[in-house]
Amino acid sequence: MKRKNKKPIHISGILETMLKTQFQESDLKLTKLWDIWEDIVGQTIAQNAKVSAFKEKLLIVEVSDSTWLYQLQFLKEDMKQKINQALGKDAIEEIKFKVGDI
Repeated sequence: MKRKNKKPIHISGILETMLKTQFQESDLKLTKLWDIWEDIVGQTIAQNAKVSAFKEKLLIVEVSDSTWLYQLQFLKEDMKQKINQALGKDAIEEIKFKVGDI
């Protein structure tokens, strides 16, 4: 199969095309969260809490220890609002924190 355009194609373009065919648009927006996580929560939180998974409108975040798990419970609503604002819609309805490897 010959390509009409002889210019190299960046891998991100190939992946974006593939992802669009395999996932819903809402899922693609949520994957952006990994890229903007530190901008949303700040450097200190980002060093101690990482996005782990998405399940429908549930975001699962792994934290470094139980102290961070407890502290982030107080910031959950603010984080949810900032995430939804950054993604341009109500992508997240709930955030659950769990202690994990950071």
